[in-house]
Amino acid sequence: MNRNYDHLTKYECQTEIENYEDGFYTFKDTVFYGKKGGQPDDVGTINGLDVIELKWDGDKLLHKVNGELSNPIHMKLDEETRFLAGSIQTAYHIMDGYFHKKGLYVTEVSSDPENLWFEVNQKNISKEELDKAEDFANKVIREDIKLKFTYINGKDYPDDFYKQFDELRIVTIEGVDEQPCGTCHVESTGQIGSFVFLNTENTKRGTKVHVGIGQNASKLLKKANNDLIELGKILSTSSDQVVERANELVLMHKNDQKKIKDLEESLLKYRVKDIDNLEGRLAYLENEPSANIRNLGQELLNSKSNKRAIYTIENNQVFFALISDEDKTRDYLNKLKDKSIIVKGGGSNKLVSGKFDLKEDMNLLELFKEVTE
Repeated sequence: MNRNYDHLTKYECQTEIENYEDGFYTFKDTVFYGKKGGQPDDVGTINGLDVIELKWDGDKLLHKVNGELSNPIHMKLDEETRFLAGSIQTAYHIMDGYFHKKGLYVTEVSSDPENLWFEVNQKNISKEELDKAEDFANKVIREDIKLKFTYINGKDYPDDFYKQFDELRIVTIEGVDEQPCGTCHVESTGQIGSFVFLNTENTKRGTKVHVGIGQNASKLLKKANNDLIELGKILSTSSDQVVERANELVLMHKNDQKKIKDLEESLLKYRVKDIDNLEGRLAYLENEPSANIRNLGQELLNSKSNKRAIYTIENNQVFFALISDEDKTRDYLNKLKDKSIIVKGGGSNKLVSGKFDLKEDMNLLELFKEVTE
């Protein structure tokens, strides 16, 4: 196993090409880490050329760059990417240790800096418990505990899964957590900087806890602050009054929605009167929005209207409502279907609504007349 991974701040190394095949280089030494164990790929350069892909072939790391390389080789990691990766991995070990002592387990993690979270195998973890876990993590960070990296034969480890490995790396945070792990870590917990819980959500297996860690937490805070300032400008208020102003707007919106609904209902009643004044039991409602047809049908039924069918045409489809205070609308609908018309819709014995495709030879007035007789 590469001992360079024991040293978070080893960002550079000098080495030589070992092999080149199918566009990938291997080297006698490397400071790069390829995606594995929950840690994402490192970012950096080799002889000034960007590393564009990393992949593992067993324990050997293959590197692809956007150009050709020749000896001597100088590797340089992006420090921020590596430092954040190490902080994230160590923070998750702290959570492993905390929840394990509670009889719980961290079952899955995300190390994507834009979406950091871990999952615990218990639903509905209380805010009080999460506050305790957060306080514990930050206490461990303040204590600046030095991590220990030791190597043993996998056969000597008590878990049978690890006996397949000739060499096993054990990562220890004294008094907090100890477990096999091959990823990169900080050298001492103080380097993590900060740890904060953001929000939680229940999953099929437990609780997903979204977090901010180290540099990531600082970026999230900066973004949230900028968003708050911009939102204050949009709402014409100071950033510390944004929540109060937003609540006022929500209440205003609800009141406006109620007024709109009341107006729509009043308008619907007036529209029903207009329809009721049309001659005959059938009514073609030209330019009527299709979304209104069922509601109009219901109002006509409530008003004891003599109408038996109303319909409109929209996008070459017929939208209709069939009405009967004698529980006949399902009979009307079946008659319509008997004419080999494919109808989408349904309803009760007093009101059905739906739609079907308009055909060139259709006489809709005659069609609805036959159906409702």
